Amino acid sequence: MIKDILGLKDNQEVELKVLLLRKDLKKSQRTQGLRLEMELGDASGIIKGIVFDDAESVDNDLNIGSIYRIKGTLGTYNGERRIVLESSGFSEMGDEDIYDYLPRTERDIEKMWNEMLTFIKKVKDKHMSTLLKYIFVDDKDFAERFKKAPAALFYHQNYVGGLLEHTLKVANICEVLSREYEDINRDLLITGALLHDVGKVFEYKVFPRERTYEGRLLGHIALGYNMVKSKIDNLRSLPGGTIPKVTELGILHMILSHHGKLEWGSPVVPMTPEALVLHYADLIDARMWSVFDKLKEAQKHKNAWTDAIRSLDNIRFFNPIPLQGDEEEDF
Repeated sequence: MIKDILGLKDNQEVELKVLLLRKDLKKSQRTQGLRLEMELGDASGIIKGIVFDDAESVDNDLNIGSIYRIKGTLGTYNGERRIVLESSGFSEMGDEDIYDYLPRTERDIEKMWNEMLTFIKKVKDKHMSTLLKYIFVDDKDFAERFKKAPAALFYHQNYVGGLLEHTLKVANICEVLSREYEDINRDLLITGALLHDVGKVFEYKVFPRERTYEGRLLGHIALGYNMVKSKIDNLRSLPGGTIPKVTELGILHMILSHHGKLEWGSPVVPMTPEALVLHYADLIDARMWSVFDKLKEAQKHKNAWTDAIRSLDNIRFFNPIPLQGDEEEDF
C-alpha cells in the first residue's frame, strides 16, 4: 500500500496496485517534450506518479478510474514523494472493487453502521423510530450508498465512509447535550442528527469525487428535505403509518436549518431548541475535523503551526512539538 512505501528511501524500486485518480499531460522542461503527471491512490493515501518517456502514448492508454499494477522508482522532488514510471510500467487489473482503492475512513464502516442501528433502536418515539427504520433499514440501496458517501468534497471527512462517520459524531454530541438540557426532546434531536445530511448521498459522487448535477443545482439540504418528506408521505399511505404533523415539521425544520444561517445555505434559521443544538453539533464536528487534519500535517512536517484553516477565518493552530535547544526561551 502507498503508506507502506512512503517511508522508504529514494531510488528504490516499488511495485503496487493503485487506482488512477487523475492524469495530466504537460510540457517537460527536462526533455523539452511531454511528461505525464498522475495521482495514484489506494485506501491508505495518494502519491504522485510521473512518466517522462513516450508520455503521450501512455496517456492515451490509461483510463481514469481504472486500477493498475505499477512498477517504478520512488523518489523525492521539491519535497514531494513521487514514483517515476517507465512507459511499460503499467498493467491493468480486472475484477477489482474500486472502493478498495479510494481514500476512506480509518474506522471500520460495518462497526460504525452497527452504531447507527443502535442509535435507531434507542429512539423510543414510535413514529420517529418507524421513519428511521424505513429509511436506513428497509431501503437497502440507500443504506449501502449512505455507508460509502463522503461528508464533503474538501472541508471535512471527504472520503469513503465520511458521511457515516460525521453523522455518528454529530449524533454523539447531540446525545451528550440532550442529557445536559432536560427540556430537549431527545428522540427528535437524535432523529434530526441521523437525517440532517442524508441529501449528501445524492449531492456527491464517490468517484470521481465531485458534485452530481442535482447536487450542484439543488444542494444537499433541498435534496435531503425532499427525500425525507417523500418517505413521510409514503409511510402515511401504508397501514398504521401515520406521523403527527408536529413531528414532521420538527424533523424537516432541522434538515432545513442545520447550517444555522441564511448566508451559510440554510433556507431558514434554527427556531427550535433541537434545531439549534443540531446546528452547533454539526458545526463542532466539521470544524474540529479540519483542525485535527491540519495538526496531523503539521506534526508530520514538524511544524509549530498549521497551515491557515479557511473555514476558521484562516486561523493557524499551534502544534506543541517538543522544543529543542534555546527555542524554549521564546516562551
